[in-house]
Amino acid sequence: MGGPDPSPPYFVTTRWSVILASQGGRSAEEKSAVALRELCQIYWQPIYLYLRRRGYQVADAEDLTQGFFVMILDSQFIAKVEKQRGRFRAFLLTSLQNFVRNANAERLTQKRGGGKQFLSLHDSDLSESDILAQNPQASADEIFDLGWAMKLSHRALARLREECQRKGRERVFLELQVFLAPDETAWESSVASRRLGLNDGQIRMLVLRLRQRYRVLLREEVAETVADSGELENELRHLQRIVAGQPVPS
Repeated sequence: MGGPDPSPPYFVTTRWSVILASQGGRSAEEKSAVALRELCQIYWQPIYLYLRRRGYQVADAEDLTQGFFVMILDSQFIAKVEKQRGRFRAFLLTSLQNFVRNANAERLTQKRGGGKQFLSLHDSDLSESDILAQNPQASADEIFDLGWAMKLSHRALARLREECQRKGRERVFLELQVFLAPDETAWESSVASRRLGLNDGQIRMLVLRLRQRYRVLLREEVAETVADSGELENELRHLQRIVAGQPVPS
């Protein structure tokens, strides 16, 4: 398993930078729409969790989530995106707060087009109850951020597992993924050593490599949602503060 790429091309083209450049003609607009749909697939759960924490019942939260993304995916709405909005997370949360403030049931039903589904709201490996239970006292905004952080962490972890599978090292990943948790200090490497037939030094080296690669993949996931490297560092620090002490998704 190799170490991190010293110069990854994070900002050649990210999904958010494509959206911010959507005023460049029809081709740019089409690419922007595709990028936005991909980002929506990532972010629907934080949106839904925000609404649930605001007190909406399951059906109402689902309807509002669908209605919100109908609005977001509208080409006229995309054209209004301001280039100085560097973080997709902040853009989405502000847009959602405004949407909820102005939404009403009749308009929402009309915009959904008789119940047409734009997103699959049940296609997630992250449990709604698990995320909401992480901090019962958290505000809706905080739950949105927690859902965002856990989703990106989970995507990075899933990519790491896929890489290990391709290299025939999935068993190593499954045994050692617990050591990727941000608060993991107790190694207990002897257990993993016995199971994998390796000594403690070899286990520590494998964990180090897994952690390095995980950080690279997580950085790539976050980079897709910002427009420049300065915002990337800010978002990474914010994510790390949120997930500190949280278990790595399995």
